[in-house]
Amino acid sequence: MDYLQDKIKAIQLVKQRSVLQQQFQQLLQHEPYRWGAMLVADRMVLSSPGAPSRFNTSLLQQQLGVDQLSSHTPKMYPASQTAAEHDILLVPLTGQHAGNSLTVVQLMPGQVNGLLAEKIGWYWQLISAYLAEAVLRTEPAHNQEQRLTPREIECLTWAAAGKTSGEISQIVGISERTVNFHMGNCLQKTNSINRQQAIAKCLFKGVIYPR
Repeated sequence: MDYLQDKIKAIQLVKQRSVLQQQFQQLLQHEPYRWGAMLVADRMVLSSPGAPSRFNTSLLQQQLGVDQLSSHTPKMYPASQTAAEHDILLVPLTGQHAGNSLTVVQLMPGQVNGLLAEKIGWYWQLISAYLAEAVLRTEPAHNQEQRLTPREIECLTWAAAGKTSGEISQIVGISERTVNFHMGNCLQKTNSINRQQAIAKCLFKGVIYPR
């Protein structure tokens, strides 16, 4: 427990991506993993030297099914189930509203099972939340990003709930044109190409929350 608390404190102080990558490497050395990686919105943000460069959530969806990736708890998948050479532990980043974002660690077949697998899953689920936060904190684009106004957040939150501009205008009490103006600002400030991307980014960063 002391080791975990020390690593969390160290991660909280990280301000550079290169240092965060070193912290990630040290975490992997704590247990005998073959490799590890963190995927955010199908983009690998942290990885060990052994992690495949083209590894992504789409590949996991093909191997395990979409329903498996929607789980909120860590789960170990044996090599026989994934058609891989090693066992895979998937740890969802549920605490960050990150959709299909995951931490993935690979182990030798039969290396862990039962209570040890549960312990490792709990460990990585806890540490992954702090790693994801540090990833965002060390991204230049995130640091330079303009903050959304309360009205922009309100409009984007309703958009995330599936409401159209017309519906949002009635709920909030402003014109549809003004809603579109605020949504345009959201896209610009989050560097997004459409509403869906802006919603995904803001959900992950905790700017908005699902209704």
